[in-house]
Amino acid sequence: MVLRSGASRAQTIAELRSGIAALSGLPGADAFVGGWGGSPEGEALPVPKALRQVLGGVVRRGAVSAIDRPGAVLSALVAETTRVGYVAVVGVSELGLLSVVEQGGDLSRIMCVPDPGVQPFEVLGLLAEGVDLLVVSLPKAPAPSQARPLQARLRKFSTALISIGGSWPGENTKISSSVEGVVGLCAGGGRIRSVSYSVVVSGTRFPRRHMSWRVGDRGPLESARNVVSFPWPVQEVGA
Repeated sequence: MVLRSGASRAQTIAELRSGIAALSGLPGADAFVGGWGGSPEGEALPVPKALRQVLGGVVRRGAVSAIDRPGAVLSALVAETTRVGYVAVVGVSELGLLSVVEQGGDLSRIMCVPDPGVQPFEVLGLLAEGVDLLVVSLPKAPAPSQARPLQARLRKFSTALISIGGSWPGENTKISSSVEGVVGLCAGGGRIRSVSYSVVVSGTRFPRRHMSWRVGDRGPLESARNVVSFPWPVQEVGA
């Protein structure tokens, strides 16, 4: 579901409640109490098998994680969450929904709110009642006085939140990724066959973690003659 922009506050709230009710299969969002499936606060959301080494146990219900950018890692987390629950994506225009589908995601379990309006925390607080994961991009980091009431709702409804591109008061985890190399991006390569990412996670509950993650063709990266490595940061756009 995609929420239209330009609606009045009352229309936005009504559409949000209707969307939550549609996702939950309940007659109205007011009937919803508790997290999806009664999942307890602090339980980790599932992550793709290929990323468990670095992301296992990282994104937790009732807590806030920060990720440096939209891209393949975020798409993988969204896709995996839709296997067991529901996701709301708020203020994000760069999330590649095709990438979510390619990684096994179910778009019918995702609610997109491109523009949350002038009262984004009211929108986020309402969405926290009815989804397992909130993915949020705001123009600037929230003040602690704005973040605290929302985080209380995250804990109450056992909802995880991932903030894109900035810090968030009380965040538990930071996730970052960068492109290490591309297979196929050279003369005679024909097309990009796979991309290798460096994924780094740090948090308050565990030591810093790092791994290389490859997306695409599963041939041996090291032996491929047409690997292009990047000694500088590469910006992902809706990967």
